[in-house]
Amino acid sequence: MKKLYILSFFLFLCFCSNGQEGSQADSSHFLWFKGHWSKTQKNTFITGATIDSLEGGVIKIAGGISVTTSSDGGIIINSPEIDDWNKRIDDRGNDLDKFIQQLKSGSDQKTEWAYHFSQASLPFLKDIKKQWNELKLDKKENPLNSGNEKITNETTAGILANLCSKMQPDYNEVISFYQAHKKENSSSYHNPAPPEHDYHCFGCNKDDLQKKYEAEDSAYISDFFKPESDLLKKAFSIQRDLALSGLDKDVYNPNDPGGQIIDQLFHRDKNNPSKSGACAYLDRTQLANAIQFIGMREYWRAYKLLNDNKNNFKAASAVIRTFLEAVRQLKLMGIDVDSKFPVLANLLYNEFEYFYNKLTRDHDWSQLANIPFIFGLYRNYLLFGVGSEEDAMIKGISKLLNSFYINLELDIEVGNGSGRMLTHLKGKAKVAPEYHYGTDSCYAWVVVSDQPSVDGRPVKKGDQKIEMDLLANEIIAGQYRPSYIGTKKYFTELNSLKLNYCNEGSDSIMLSQLIPEPDAMAGIWVYPPSGQKVPSGINQLDITYFRSVSQLQADAQSGAIQQSAEEYKKQAEEAMALAKKFQNQMGNGQINMSQIGNYQKLMDKMNILRAGGNNVMGRTMNISFPLKEKQNNSKTLFKKRFDAKEINQDSKIRDMILYGYYTVDIEYAPENK
Repeated sequence: MKKLYILSFFLFLCFCSNGQEGSQADSSHFLWFKGHWSKTQKNTFITGATIDSLEGGVIKIAGGISVTTSSDGGIIINSPEIDDWNKRIDDRGNDLDKFIQQLKSGSDQKTEWAYHFSQASLPFLKDIKKQWNELKLDKKENPLNSGNEKITNETTAGILANLCSKMQPDYNEVISFYQAHKKENSSSYHNPAPPEHDYHCFGCNKDDLQKKYEAEDSAYISDFFKPESDLLKKAFSIQRDLALSGLDKDVYNPNDPGGQIIDQLFHRDKNNPSKSGACAYLDRTQLANAIQFIGMREYWRAYKLLNDNKNNFKAASAVIRTFLEAVRQLKLMGIDVDSKFPVLANLLYNEFEYFYNKLTRDHDWSQLANIPFIFGLYRNYLLFGVGSEEDAMIKGISKLLNSFYINLELDIEVGNGSGRMLTHLKGKAKVAPEYHYGTDSCYAWVVVSDQPSVDGRPVKKGDQKIEMDLLANEIIAGQYRPSYIGTKKYFTELNSLKLNYCNEGSDSIMLSQLIPEPDAMAGIWVYPPSGQKVPSGINQLDITYFRSVSQLQADAQSGAIQQSAEEYKKQAEEAMALAKKFQNQMGNGQINMSQIGNYQKLMDKMNILRAGGNNVMGRTMNISFPLKEKQNNSKTLFKKRFDAKEINQDSKIRDMILYGYYTVDIEYAPENK
């Protein structure tokens, strides 16, 4: 069979520019566009402004869009709408970049709280930036690209006939869908329900939950656009194959011999269909209308999904991604549609407002772990061009983070008979959650300064001291009654405070023993009759009676006290035995002055260890309490008076306790500011 050299888009357009048209050509239409072929720009179709009313909505195509063809069947749509869209995406992305830099600035290792907060927030912001950038349109992206191999321009009539036969099932499927659905309206659309995500404690489980939610959203989007997406691929493939093979009635030179073959292939004999050409079934105008309709149907369905779920913040992620995917597809095709940014922004704001109100209004403290996530939601909302950087959100969260306090009170009296010791102290400090995602608790509470940073963020204190006022400190021991002449200022260090509403089971507080200020030797007693001065502070009444030997052993075994566990156990038991012996003597009204010396030596040793660089004993002289009875939806997060008698199971020690209470109170108190 004689080979025919059928001309492609590229060759035809050259002839068109000379004023020649095919016998069946319609030079005012190209693909789904109306307009004209440029006389000055090679291979370029210029669209006219069109508004087509279809069942279900309106299709708008701006005038002046240039559609450039290539010999490989590709098209490039050069639309001002695409430029405007990409500029909008770039502008918002640049704004987010500036904010990320602002978040990083002043958040180095020296500003520890701010550093950890920025590290926890950045993954959320970077995810938003990634999703935002994915909305950009590549002007070189070919809407007709179906992944098919290139078809050679050197072909035969038989091969062309076979190509038409091969395309016919896909063509019929596309046209049948168009004919069956073109008179529908929104009430005819039955969209699948979008996945709803539970973002409770999302910050603590971001990596695992994010992968899960993204997979659910992606699967939903893929399924949502079926069968339209599959039909568009088939329709685009037909358009591309027509272009590559030259089987396009509108794009051949009628003087070329191949034109006669194309006429034969597209010939339609109404009286004797068997004499019709292999391509007679193919109506390019109808195919173009079908492509327009199917693309718009994706958008109309996505808009109905958005409208039906405009207040369903749990489905916000899937709904917004689905809608923007439909918008992106049409803009790539040169079809102008409303991107509905205000509606999308409102949905995001509803999502943000829910979590923000749960935290600030309802005092749902499980949202503390979500603050970086909430922060990201608001930043995403701003990207849609609604809202202001100066919104009360940032100030509100900053105020909340600076409104937590821990109150401590130690009140104890021990002894029997005529010998007793008592002490009473109260203290208070501001605390805030410091974010450490990846730990077992999402965040740890730390002592922060009374004054926040310039931008309102909490400032972590380096020493983690909780200042305590000494209200009473006495030894009552018959004739020889020591007098306390030392400092009234003490402190305890907050070694650990876990009060978490997401990962249950590890809530606890660990405090150091009470230490006098300004130095460990400032807690001075005067012992009669010699006038000997002993820096015994509060006489170990905190760590002696608010821990038990079994608790110490459990702490050492559990790793709560990680350094020198065996040494700690030995020294702690030694201290308790000596203290017990000293207290027994007091209880009998007999104070052995030689024991005062030993007691002083023990105190000196402990003070030196606390103050020294190799602070093994100092690090291990702690009190820990479980915080099991935490409260939610309340300004009181935790409050309990721990009873020394309940802590000590050793009857000999317990019997020495007349009363002993260590109160831990953690509260949200914005009125204290």
